[in-house]
Amino acid sequence: MKVINTFVLLILVIGVQAQNIKSPVSWKFDISNNNDGTYLVTAKADIDKSWYVYSSKIGDDGPIPTSIEYLTPQINKGEINELSERIENYDSLFEMTLIKFKKEAIFTQIIKPESSDKKLKG
Repeated sequence: MKVINTFVLLILVIGVQAQNIKSPVSWKFDISNNNDGTYLVTAKADIDKSWYVYSSKIGDDGPIPTSIEYLTPQINKGEINELSERIENYDSLFEMTLIKFKKEAIFTQIIKPESSDKKLKG
């Protein structure tokens, strides 16, 4: 019985500790009206030391690229622009050249909702 109680306690402690894990990247989002039916979405990532965020422009054989997803349907999306200083180097794990960002990554995208009465969600 002691073994079972110890095991249950260990699982509970691990579960509580897992909830305290901080994400290495924090995001801030902004949207501005261009007054022509389009909007500029800006996504800024603050990246912890020793961590990176990958580019949105990575081939199919590499890691998952950064993307901006919207929950609101019927949105015409432009290309994602990357405004931060990029690090480009060969990665032996993926056997390809990767683009990534350190400390900060800023992405922008112009969108145009098909209907002006929709709220933007994402």
